[in-house]
Amino acid sequence: MSASELFSVQGKRVVVSGGTSGIGLMIARAFVKNGASVLISSRKAEVCASVAEELSRVGECVAVPENLASEEGCQRLADAVGERWDSLDVLVNNAGAT
Repeated sequence: MSASELFSVQGKRVVVSGGTSGIGLMIARAFVKNGASVLISSRKAEVCASVAEELSRVGECVAVPENLASEEGCQRLADAVGERWDSLDVLVNNAGAT
């Protein structure tokens, strides 16, 4: 088995909170580029949608804008993930509030 097969993220389901800038954006971009299905979240809906649109030119990325500083925001994000997928492979807690 090659290293690329061993460490492949092809087809994995990934959530990146704080995925619209800085390290979170770099992580989301790398997952998308390598074949993962990525959901990004941040507080700013317009930025979140714009970044998801940009990343979707390379692979699969969707935006779910939420403020994860509140329990309600976390629950709405969890609900959105559950509606989209039946399981999750990777969770990147990158938002400042998480």
